[in-house]
Amino acid sequence: DLLETATFAHNDVDISALAKLPTMTPGSGLSDAIMLSTPGVVADSNGFFHPLGDHAQTSFSIDGQPISDQQSKAFSTQIPVNAIQSMELVTGTPNAEYGDKTSLVVNATTRSGLGLTKPTGSLLTSYGSFGTISQEATIGIGTPKIGYFLAANGERSGRFLDTPEFVPIHAVGNSSSAFNRGDYNPTNNDALHLNVFLARNWFQIPNTYDQLNQDQRQKVVTVDVAPGYQHTFNQRTLLTINPYIREDRVNFYPSGNAFDDSPATLSQHRTLTNWGLRSDVSFANSTNNLKIGGQATQTRLNENFSVGVTNNLYNAVCVDSNGNPQVGPGIANPSNCANQGLVANPNFQPGLIALDLTRGGSLFQFADKGNINEYAVYVQDTITLKHLTLNPGVRLDHYAGLTTDTAFEPRFGVSYQAGKTVL
Repeated sequence: DLLETATFAHNDVDISALAKLPTMTPGSGLSDAIMLSTPGVVADSNGFFHPLGDHAQTSFSIDGQPISDQQSKAFSTQIPVNAIQSMELVTGTPNAEYGDKTSLVVNATTRSGLGLTKPTGSLLTSYGSFGTISQEATIGIGTPKIGYFLAANGERSGRFLDTPEFVPIHAVGNSSSAFNRGDYNPTNNDALHLNVFLARNWFQIPNTYDQLNQDQRQKVVTVDVAPGYQHTFNQRTLLTINPYIREDRVNFYPSGNAFDDSPATLSQHRTLTNWGLRSDVSFANSTNNLKIGGQATQTRLNENFSVGVTNNLYNAVCVDSNGNPQVGPGIANPSNCANQGLVANPNFQPGLIALDLTRGGSLFQFADKGNINEYAVYVQDTITLKHLTLNPGVRLDHYAGLTTDTAFEPRFGVSYQAGKTVL
């Protein structure tokens, strides 16, 4: 009986629908929920997904906090499904308030303890294939002015990442997270909330049959703090302010013996920190719903890694007459291959000799950091004229990283209602 006249393609999913979805992939339940409830989203490995054929071009808005980090088991961790009250999944013509990655916009509202004068909670334990054990717990409590909600989750699986072999080899992993939301409404016109999200993924890197001794692992830790404030000036005017800071720390650990790693050994430590402010003012009357806002974000990148070749056939200097790689002991110059009855490898990369540990090389070391600054302002309006709805808007983005550019983006949507049909 409820017919929406929104001018953009979208799907609304609430807590009752989320509870029915089979979101059982360890560490990426939100990805499952999005793929199962959104048209045009294609699943990829390890909890990754691609909307409308684009490579992970998804923006999340969690209680007004913009998040555009790539989210999967191996990248940035994601908020658990049992912390979400509802989601609006926008797949076409997003409003001007959304920028950056817009092939899919996930506008999510989290659960709150406001008004829960009687404590309410849930507990779920499950067991599945590959020794997968999962625990999920929620609790909410509050008054009309104060509320607190907690969602705590933990999972362990013997097949945490998708494996290259039919039988998982070295594929154990675990995930844990805690989402906390506190609310405080000091007056009828003021509302404050604070979201604190802590998450950790630890997993082994799956091996193939020719890497049985390899023991590479990765750990991802996320810390997210996002307060929010809303002030209602009158029945028609609303101010929203959302500061935030989010950091992902990733560590990739090599095997204890570097030569157990094949064809190369790798270690890595990197951090990605997003902090900024998003704010807007909304004005509404019988015809218009106008929103004017802006956003400023800084992304701080810090990366350190080392890599070295451990397989003496990976970049062989010489090959035999059939083109098979040969060790060629003591040979570092292709011109010397003929001395041992061999042929120079046409695909030999001389630049790798310096970091080939099997030929006396050393680890390549990299360390660098940098900042990316992004600024945006936007104006949008929803104009309702009987059965006709217009949604004009314009956004101005400025990006300053390794490259610098400014983009002026007009947006426009229209819908028309004819009886029980909306075009």
